[in-house]
Amino acid sequence: MQSIVLRTALFLVLSISMAAVVYPQFAGSDRAPDAVEPHGGYIVTTIAQLSEPLTRITAGCGPMIKVESMLGSGTDPHLYRLTRADVLKLRNADMIFYVGHKLEAQMEGLLHSLAKTKPVYALGEELEPTHLIEVAPHIYDPHLWMDPYLWSQILASAAASIADAWPDCRRRIQENWQHYARDLRQLDQRVMDLFAQLPVERRVLITSHDAFSYFGRRYDLQVMALQGISTDRQISVGQVDALVERLIAKNAQVVFTESSVSRRDMRAVIEGAASRGWQLRLGGTLYSDAMGAEGTAAATYIGMFEHNVRLIADSFDMEFVVRD
Repeated sequence: MQSIVLRTALFLVLSISMAAVVYPQFAGSDRAPDAVEPHGGYIVTTIAQLSEPLTRITAGCGPMIKVESMLGSGTDPHLYRLTRADVLKLRNADMIFYVGHKLEAQMEGLLHSLAKTKPVYALGEELEPTHLIEVAPHIYDPHLWMDPYLWSQILASAAASIADAWPDCRRRIQENWQHYARDLRQLDQRVMDLFAQLPVERRVLITSHDAFSYFGRRYDLQVMALQGISTDRQISVGQVDALVERLIAKNAQVVFTESSVSRRDMRAVIEGAASRGWQLRLGGTLYSDAMGAEGTAAATYIGMFEHNVRLIADSFDMEFVVRD
């Protein structure tokens, strides 16, 4: 398998040239060329953070290319067990994308088996370890979508694989990718500019489980969490007490729950702090392992990210304007 660096580099070089040469009438424009009709294909991803952007990137490739996610809103990929319908969906897929690094731990056996007969990509595992957060020897944090810069590399690699498999749609995919990559760069820069205004001593983010470490690294925030990178273990009283001590030491005022994690444990943190005379308030619910419900702004990757940033900014008495 080509490395993510080589495959993505070739795709990006061609994308830049195609936007200016093949479709000069669309250079600098949001308008795309007429749809083409590639050979049909069914692409399945594990999480919507992959499927939604890839649906946009393959838009206009004709009705025969379909991108679908197995996991929906509020579903925890760490704990999810495949249903019979899921197994059938994976077996019928022409191409499969997943994150890897034990995010989809309950599915990996079948995914590895299917990789012997069809293209199956563990996209997160194609990144060099130097880009990853190591939480234990050779164990890496899988929540890569919390860093738009890293996630753009993941998506570019996936787009390159799709373009290679359906070359009739290559030009359209490259054009769509240019537009989407621009949106990701703009989002990343807006968030970077926002948190650059915040005093370093106030840059503390407290969440239910450790899904925001890449976010914290990208935007220079210290992240504290009640659980580690997975949600497969019960929370102990000791964990609650330890987090309470740390957040009081940091003078933290706000904590966040997550859409795919029970709110019960974070309420225990609030109560534990109150028993020590320290008042915490709930800043809202962040999207971590799953995106928002279909039909909401948070059902898109960029919308989900903007939702999180807006809530975090509000907790610091800052304003982040969500764009239409």
